[in-house]
Amino acid sequence: MKAGRIQRSAKLSRSLRSSSQEVPSQLSLEEIIWRIPGADKTINVQDDIQCHLSKVGMLLSCDKPIFADMILRLGHLTMSTHSSSVLAHSPLIAQRLDEGGRPQQRWPVEVDLSDLRSRNLSTEGLQIVVEFISTGSVSLEEGSLPHALIAANLLEVCLSDVEALLKLLCEQMAVMATRNPRSAYVMLETAVHSLPRHSEYRSIVVDAVAQLFPSLQSEPLFLKV
Repeated sequence: MKAGRIQRSAKLSRSLRSSSQEVPSQLSLEEIIWRIPGADKTINVQDDIQCHLSKVGMLLSCDKPIFADMILRLGHLTMSTHSSSVLAHSPLIAQRLDEGGRPQQRWPVEVDLSDLRSRNLSTEGLQIVVEFISTGSVSLEEGSLPHALIAANLLEVCLSDVEALLKLLCEQMAVMATRNPRSAYVMLETAVHSLPRHSEYRSIVVDAVAQLFPSLQSEPLFLKV
């Protein structure tokens, strides 16, 4: 019996070795192509995938509501967006969707955030945060920073996302500060009042205005600074 088991084991080992030898080596990128029968044409899969990913990114951008499968409501305002990005970055919205019975929902699904207006969630803040977590970019106006911070806090956006948003906002504020004395004053005042004293993000704005201060110190707005 023992000899029989040894023979079977040897046969199994030889079979496994021969099978492994039959496995083809990894194909090179040049070999991974789509061939069109009857035509002298090849398409590189890698290039094709990159092209499709680029198109998907454009379709999912926040300013193109096509394929949007979620509507966020804040009072009379409704905002179309994409559930995959919002649910991944906002635990609060994910919780509300689950409480509403996600499996029974029809798409696009609506999540009502109107009750958060009593906690100072503004239209501007909601738009900034949703745009950022959907596209990684923001459209900044004067005074946007405090609205964005309140919205990020209420939507329970994770700390790493808040830090990335803060950095992007403050970098844009630093650029806006160079437009004219009034913009410099507004950006400085907003950063100082909205962020902690030793915040590295606050320093981005403060340092930008400080470089302009020799030409700004005679401006009426800066006489009290």
